[in-house]
Amino acid sequence: MELRYIIAGLVFFFNPCVNIIDILPDVIGCALMLYGLSRLRDLSPDLMNTRHTFWQLFYVELAKAVLSFIIPFMRDPGYLMIATFCFTLAEAGLLLLAVSRYFNGILFLCTRFDSAATAARINSVRLFSIVFVILRSVCTLLPEMIYLYINEDLGYVLASFKMPLIVLAFILSLTIGIIWLIKMVRFHRIMAADAAFIENMERTYRETILPQRSLFLRRTLKNALLLIGFGLALFSDLYFDGINWLPDAAGALFILAGLLLIRRSPDISGLPTRAALTAGGVYTLLSAAEWLISRSHAKTFYNVRISRSIEAYQSYLKILFTAAAELIAAIAWILLLTVLLLRIAKRHTGKEDTVRFESERMRNQSILRSLRGWIIASAVLGITAACSAFASEAMLYLWPTYQLIDVIVQAVRIAVLIKAMSALYEQIENKYL
Repeated sequence: MELRYIIAGLVFFFNPCVNIIDILPDVIGCALMLYGLSRLRDLSPDLMNTRHTFWQLFYVELAKAVLSFIIPFMRDPGYLMIATFCFTLAEAGLLLLAVSRYFNGILFLCTRFDSAATAARINSVRLFSIVFVILRSVCTLLPEMIYLYINEDLGYVLASFKMPLIVLAFILSLTIGIIWLIKMVRFHRIMAADAAFIENMERTYRETILPQRSLFLRRTLKNALLLIGFGLALFSDLYFDGINWLPDAAGALFILAGLLLIRRSPDISGLPTRAALTAGGVYTLLSAAEWLISRSHAKTFYNVRISRSIEAYQSYLKILFTAAAELIAAIAWILLLTVLLLRIAKRHTGKEDTVRFESERMRNQSILRSLRGWIIASAVLGITAACSAFASEAMLYLWPTYQLIDVIVQAVRIAVLIKAMSALYEQIENKYL
């Protein structure tokens, strides 16, 4: 029942964190836990909720991983303290919720499929897990709390105590983390060693869950739409010192993952994924090239007026050329993705096969028209935002104020995108529930 992926995911949670820097990224642990719970969730409502909690934690950890490359290098350590405080509290709350739901789910399985050996150890392991999460959070926060005290003349007077606090908190967190990991691995090995328990779960899954093909089709479409929507939302700009710290290529990778999920699903066919994947590959390469060129330019010529330096002007022209090529590829890809989403709306929404009255047929057609409207509106705004991003790149060294306009355009685009994706999935869920 994929317990080995759960054990592998736990490895990424035992290590200490230094502010928001995580040596073993928790985002990878969340991904492994999500996969490990993909089958168990159908056997217990609490494990279904556990998986939802790990999805929420995944997004928190993903944001933390991205910001860990930006915030620690800012001059004012106050930003790092605020980020550490926010992420640590969010992580602690979600992890405590996940721990409670996970062990409740395991206890449900032990009762349902008769595993006394596993059930007898749940309470002790759950209690130690709660202690570990709380101590790990305290050890992460403690070194950053010195920045709460600031003297108007001397600044952060306690800054010299930060390194000893980091070392002390690291040792304490690592010690408790190793003990916790050993306990958790031992607990799951005992569970996996109960052959009758595992066999009963697998037989129930084969007989009651696997025949529900509509369930897997709905989940595949949900995960694909989440990946595509999240990737499209990442097509935004986040400039610091002339460098876009949110490269579009990162969002493109999420969209490609969503397209591959659809293409490899045995329950979904007839969708134009090949063309979208090809266009996406081209766009990703162009986007990565444009980001590298603009990053190199910013490092060398950010404080140089392009009208006063031939080298800066030539480098600026390279940015414009690659950005224009990226824009053309983006428009083509957006159009192909729009065709794909419209095809999904046509084939996987509505209940034409069960319609008995003309009023129901008209209602289905009205819903489909509304979906098409939101998808097309999202595409139009996507193309507009792509053009705006190109203009923002071009104006970065000529009229930096345009970035404010670009932020407004991107915000409107993301709002309409969220509405389109949520409306589409809502109708998919209505069809296959």
